[in-house]
This record gives sequence, structure tokens and C-alpha cells, in this order.
Amino acid sequence: MLDRDQVFGHLDFSLRSYFECNSKVLGRFTIDLNEEPVTIGRNKKCSVVLDDESISWEHAQVFCDGEEYYIEDLGSTNGIRLNNVKIVKSVLHHLDHVRIGETELVFMGNGVGHRRS
Repeated sequence: MLDRDQVFGHLDFSLRSYFECNSKVLGRFTIDLNEEPVTIGRNKKCSVVLDDESISWEHAQVFCDGEEYYIEDLGSTNGIRLNNVKIVKSVLHHLDHVRIGETELVFMGNGVGHRRS
């Protein structure tokens, strides 16, 4: 009889959520959301620094509240578009499209949020 590791050992069962990103300025990259909250902007103190003039100093924040991820505009000049609709704060769903400046982000909601201690 085979044990679990022999059958499933090659598979990654880690639950994680992330953004797949594509930027005219920065190319393709991934933003891991396991460390949260994640701040996005041009400020070097942000979790994710995007050197793009169309992005504000501190543009957006992504955080988990229970089992859902949210994205929130931090008072940016150009705003955030979620599935082509300008938003201030919204729940993120798997395969949602977020636009921040010239960067397109696709939310990969493969994990379940967790409660903060």
C-alpha cells in the first residue's frame, strides 16, 4: 500500500493567494499576498514598489479580513480599477482584474484568508 507522500509528495498543497502582474514599465512579475497587509506604491517603504509615474507614493493596500482579501485605495491620484470599474475598497475574487497606473494585476485567490492574531 502507498502512503500519502508517495502518492502526493510531488504536489504543492500550499494555499496562497497572489497577483500575477504585467506592467508596461516593469514587465511580468508576481506579488505574494501571504505577508499582509501589502502596500503598493512608489514609496520605498511600501511592500511592493512600482516605479511608475502614474502610481501614487502610497497607492493601494491589500489585506485579509477573515477569509476574504480586500483591496483599498489609499487616496491615490489616479485610483484603482477593479474589472474596469473605479473603486475605493472592494473584496477580491479569483481572477479579478485590478489596474493600478500602468500595471495590470490578476488576483489568484488560491488560498483562504486567515485571521490575524
